[in-house]
Amino acid sequence: MKVEGHECGETVVVTVDPSEGYRPRVFSLSEWADYEDKLLQYPSTDRAARAVQRLVIGLATDCIIDKNNCIDLPDEFDELLGQWREQETPP
Repeated sequence: MKVEGHECGETVVVTVDPSEGYRPRVFSLSEWADYEDKLLQYPSTDRAARAVQRLVIGLATDCIIDKNNCIDLPDEFDELLGQWREQETPP
């Protein structure tokens, strides 16, 4: 996956973004810490909020940006990416 706005060798966190149709989203480490804190503030009694927390935090993975400004997405993202590509392909 091509990454914009980050440098070669930088460690970033990749997960899904519920506000963007669960597409992959790349965070710097400090951005991720802030985002994760916000997620954890959702009420623990709200089942939908807990499901989002488990998915977004559960898929969060540290990746290193290579010299081509790309990252290798973890295998867990393969199925999700396939579903998104099918949705975006016109009939």
